[in-house]
Amino acid sequence: MINRFSISYIFILLILTIIPTYLLHLILRFSWDVNGDNTSVTTLESIVTMLLLPIYLLTISYFVHRKCKMNNMLFIFNFLLIIFCIWLSAYFHFENWLGSMDYTLEIDEGTIEVMGFTKGIGYIVCSVGFTLLLYLYKKNK
Repeated sequence: MINRFSISYIFILLILTIIPTYLLHLILRFSWDVNGDNTSVTTLESIVTMLLLPIYLLTISYFVHRKCKMNNMLFIFNFLLIIFCIWLSAYFHFENWLGSMDYTLEIDEGTIEVMGFTKGIGYIVCSVGFTLLLYLYKKNK
C-alpha cells in the first residue's frame, strides 16, 4: 500500500537518480567537439553508463531504502528506476554523440550495436549489484 511516506520515498529516489543522470551527460556534452575526434569523450560516457552510474545508483538506492525502512516491493521499484536511468544515460550519450556530428550523420548499425552493448553491460552490472544489495538488505534487516 502506498502512503504519504512512500510517496516521499519515491520522490527522493527520483531526485537522487534521474537528475544526476541528466546533469552528468549535460556536463559531458560540453566536452564533445563538433566534427572532431571524440574517442576519449565517448569512452568516458560509455564507462559512466556501464559502471560508474550503476554503482552510484545502486548505492543511493540501498541507503535511501535502508534509511526509510521501506518494504521490498518498493525495492523492486528502485531496480526498475535504475534500469530506466541506465537506458536514459545511453540515450543521452547517443544524443551527445549525434550532436557532435551536427545531427547530419546517418546512423549505422555499428553505432546502434555499441549503444546496445553499453546498455547491456550497464543492465548486467545493475542486476548483479541489485542482487547483492537485496541480499545485504535482507541480511541486515
